[in-house]
Amino acid sequence: MLSRTVVKMVAWTLCLGSVAAGEVGADMRWTSSLAVNQMYDDNVNYASTRKQEDFTTTVTPNMAFTGRAWDLDLNGNIGSTWTEYAKRASSSVVTSSGGVTLKADALTGRLLRTWGLSVTENYSYTRDLPTFAQFGSQAALSNSGIQTNRFTTLANNMGISTSYGLTPQTQLTGGYNNSLTRFDSNGALTNSTSHALQGGWQQTLTPAVSVHVGYTASRFVFDGGGSSDTHGGDAGFSWQVRPDLTVDGSLGGSYLPSQDRISPNFSAGFTKQLQASSIGARAARSISTSGGLAAAVSTQDTLSALASRQLTPSLSVNISANRAVTKSVGVQTVDVTSLGVTPGLSYTIKRWLSMTAAYSYLKQESAGVAGSALVRNTMTVGFTCTWP
Repeated sequence: MLSRTVVKMVAWTLCLGSVAAGEVGADMRWTSSLAVNQMYDDNVNYASTRKQEDFTTTVTPNMAFTGRAWDLDLNGNIGSTWTEYAKRASSSVVTSSGGVTLKADALTGRLLRTWGLSVTENYSYTRDLPTFAQFGSQAALSNSGIQTNRFTTLANNMGISTSYGLTPQTQLTGGYNNSLTRFDSNGALTNSTSHALQGGWQQTLTPAVSVHVGYTASRFVFDGGGSSDTHGGDAGFSWQVRPDLTVDGSLGGSYLPSQDRISPNFSAGFTKQLQASSIGARAARSISTSGGLAAAVSTQDTLSALASRQLTPSLSVNISANRAVTKSVGVQTVDVTSLGVTPGLSYTIKRWLSMTAAYSYLKQESAGVAGSALVRNTMTVGFTCTWP
């Protein structure tokens, strides 16, 4: 599975490279970067007792691109990370991650006016999936707060989304999403694949207010553990209260035929832009996998918040906080609560050189059969060089 993903990413890179060379007159921009980070970890073995500390050095080269070719808007990145442990040399590893987004609105619009289409693919091959996704980013490659033992993991997410404008105010939407997670854990964690079909309708009531309704049919497939289907619907709104304040919310539920039960789903959040600051928060409940802990779907209740401030033209500070509660549906296998807080700062030394520093606190508790309790503190300092 890893080889197929890497081949796809390399193929995209070679294709875009030839495009950038001018074979079809494309306008492409490439940005390279190299990041070097030093991290102190007081619980490198993810233990509840007898914790071990260690220092790690990571070196991350990355290539990002954006441009236009064949009436397609493209952007993405591909990179790898070498991680070296000071005390646990056997844990040192090379990992990789990348993604591509293709937006074909200009092309599909020629075939059918007001038809939009986009395709995305993201992958991560790593020893450590992110405990929490950064607020406002896609959570597809995050296991939503669950910190498991360190295993080599491949996560891949592919999505297709489409829209059609019936009128300037009325839009139909649809899409398909495929997400897979594979663990090299000799059965300690459960591999899973999910498929989701979405359809919906969105109506613009005023320039500042829009409403939507949607339906999602999902299938979760677990290695050696069968599958689980869900059917969900929701209705919601988005309201730009002021130019600097946006709020949104939705409410619905998911029906699980195998258990003949309905689980409520919701999402609510806001973003506020100030002169030199921004803040945001979101609360949500959804149904997903159990982060590899069990061959069962789980409810996930999450709270996220982020605040940032630009102190000077070169210096900014931020803090993010996350809380997640994951409980398996119908059985008492998984009941994990995680809390994470990460303050940090970023300083631009030169146009091409920046420094970052962050502290991260994670506390995880488990009341189920699967999962573990732990407390982890990490401190990171790093430098990133970007060109051109």
